Amino acid sequence: MVSIRHLLLAGTATLLVASACTTISAAPTIPPIPTVPPINIPSIPPITIPTIPPLPSINIPTIPPINIPSGITIPTIPPIDLPSIDIPEFSFPPIEIPTSATPCALVTSAEVGQILGEQVTDSSGGPTSCVFITPSFSTMSISTDTSTDLSGVQFLMGNTAQQVTVGGLPGISGTVLGLPALYVQKPSGQLQILGFSGDDADFATKLQQIAAIAVGRMP
Repeated sequence: MVSIRHLLLAGTATLLVASACTTISAAPTIPPIPTVPPINIPSIPPITIPTIPPLPSINIPTIPPINIPSGITIPTIPPIDLPSIDIPEFSFPPIEIPTSATPCALVTSAEVGQILGEQVTDSSGGPTSCVFITPSFSTMSISTDTSTDLSGVQFLMGNTAQQVTVGGLPGISGTVLGLPALYVQKPSGQLQILGFSGDDADFATKLQQIAAIAVGRMP
């Protein structure tokens, strides 16, 4: 009897143990998510702009009128008489064109003046180194040279060079350095005339008339 009882107790214990082993534990509970407390943003207090007090008024004192007592005479300033100053007049003496001690032997000043239509002064440096000056100080030079060729003169005149004949002799008329020029060739030498510039359209013809006289008197 005792053995059967022990067996029953042992079986019961085994069942209890097996029952305990097969029991499914319950799922763990998830704790609730804590709530975020509200954020209180502090309000900005209003800015109070202080008022500027008004500027104090400035009272400008009035100047009392000046009462000049009667009987006082204010003297007047007499006018100042400045002495008159006589400014002398300056007059420049006329400039005289010097005349040559050795007049030109090729052509005279009277002949040149008659052809040009104005008075000229002979200021030559020698018989064949002639210089004539007008009252406006324009200068004309007439001289001789031992050259026997006009090719160099033609090159010097460039496009202004023109073939001319003076007194039956060959010549070249044109400009040299912007001034009218005339060269006449003789077997013994060359006549050279360099005139002053001007607005006379016939000036080249007048140079040829002067050259015709001078080339006939060349040595």
